[in-house]
Amino acid sequence: MSDASGARAVPYLASLALRLMLVMGGLIIGTGLVLSALAIYLLGAEQERATQARLSTARQLADTIIEEHVTSVARVARGVALDVAVQDAARLRDPQAATTAMARYLAMAPDTSITLIGADQRVLAGGMPDSTRIRDMLAAADGGAIFAGAATSDRCDVLALAAMPVVARGDIAGRVIATTPLNPDFVDRLRNATGLSAWTYCRSESGVVTVGARSIQLSAALRAVVLGGAQVALGASTADGVDGYGYYVPLIDVQQQSMGFYGVSQPVADIAAARDSAVRWFSAAALALASLVLLEAYVLARVITRPLQVLTWATQAITSGDLSQPVAVAGRDEIGVLARSFETMRLQLARMYADLALERNRYRDFLAMVPHEFKTPLAAMGASLELLEASEGALPPGERGLLASVRRSVIRLQQLIENLLDSASLQAGQFQVQAVPSDLRAIVGEAQASVQPLFDQRRQPLRLALADDLPAVMADPRRVTQVLVNLLSNANKYAPTGEPVDVSASVAGEYVRVAVADRGPGIAPEQRAQLFQRFARLGAGGPDQPPGIGLGLAMVSEIIRLHGGQVGITETDGSGTAFWFTLPVARMDGEGA
Repeated sequence: MSDASGARAVPYLASLALRLMLVMGGLIIGTGLVLSALAIYLLGAEQERATQARLSTARQLADTIIEEHVTSVARVARGVALDVAVQDAARLRDPQAATTAMARYLAMAPDTSITLIGADQRVLAGGMPDSTRIRDMLAAADGGAIFAGAATSDRCDVLALAAMPVVARGDIAGRVIATTPLNPDFVDRLRNATGLSAWTYCRSESGVVTVGARSIQLSAALRAVVLGGAQVALGASTADGVDGYGYYVPLIDVQQQSMGFYGVSQPVADIAAARDSAVRWFSAAALALASLVLLEAYVLARVITRPLQVLTWATQAITSGDLSQPVAVAGRDEIGVLARSFETMRLQLARMYADLALERNRYRDFLAMVPHEFKTPLAAMGASLELLEASEGALPPGERGLLASVRRSVIRLQQLIENLLDSASLQAGQFQVQAVPSDLRAIVGEAQASVQPLFDQRRQPLRLALADDLPAVMADPRRVTQVLVNLLSNANKYAPTGEPVDVSASVAGEYVRVAVADRGPGIAPEQRAQLFQRFARLGAGGPDQPPGIGLGLAMVSEIIRLHGGQVGITETDGSGTAFWFTLPVARMDGEGA
């Protein structure tokens, strides 16, 4: 491949592919992350909702268990109260008859404590509940009152309580009290049914009693709501050092007073573990999806940038001048259309370039042939004219002036032919200078002799101001003479008739500076940058414009550049223009600066 195709690692395209991949992947991954965050939020909300649903189910189950126990003891108490034998024993206040009558009920409900109290508040059968609060409540209540609900013993046992009046012959003969403990059956059933932590918390005169956990820790705010306000609360707690989150429901006794509460909670670690597990699975799925998306984005970016890369190689080849590389991009999309248009353009450029190259070669051959054809006869003419001018008295005075005019025309033609030959050499890449230590005075003298007839015609004095200490310069005498002839010829054409032209030379550091100054109309600043270009001329043309084709100053610039010097233009004092150039001073060892 050519130099253009050698730069196939195109940073722009690599960057474009990376940007496309990042943009497409970023958009998809960003959307995925937003959706992931939303999904995680919804997952957390759903998990919280599920946790609350489990806790709510556990609370309903607890209410059901309590209701079952209360209903059970109420049924037992009602059955005992309606038993005729029990009614007679209560009416007669016969403890033995009461014990006998209640024996079968005790056998039928071994977990239930049944007590028969007479109208005088004496216990006729069974044992009075071990709760001062219950006894005081029963003593203060109307004998005909019916109780059914929860209560606590002095040991803070949570009990299901039912109190039924015993009516004999239309009078209240006593009261049947039935109780059954809720714990530990209550806690066990909750745990087994829900899989949650469950416990009861009871506060009595003897202290705090818990069932299902050795220690319970709740915030003061939660305790105030549950115990003080007798309201259901939802929040965090610690049971036996395990943090949990759950419902806390007050236990209300038959007098509608809070006697404690029960809690159902799920360990926070389980909630966090479930959430973390879901997040891990979701993150793994998101990572896998992101990898697939990036891979797809990379493939898509390559599909998009590969044709662009081919186009870039083609443009680089065209930039380096290679029009032989075809643009092989298929497809019907926009890039394919662009590639086909680019290929059409390349073919047209190749044809145009071939045509231009052919015309350039013809032009080069013309420039190389025509000046050579003119150079020989012009040299012969110049030599003949010099011989005629040298012969004293051979021509009449009028014809001698005509001969001088012809010689000046020959000089201008020779200068034009020399510039055309040098221009052809430049285009062919064959133009060279052979710089050697040279005497600048001799070069100036030779140039002066060549153009003196032109200055004599317009009565323009040619004044030389060469420094006395001029050193030898590194120069090709023939080429530097050509430079001076071009500059002097231009000064002769543009300077007014009768006005002098000055040639000066002085040392400027490691260079010698040569200047040719005239008193012409001057050059506008905006035109100076174009003066040293080929075929550039001042003015817009017309009958008053001096003859020429605009090659002289271009040759001056190129010759001085090859010598390692500089060329420029400045304004002189008053009016006129000074063209200057520099040549390197020759060193003692003969090498250039």
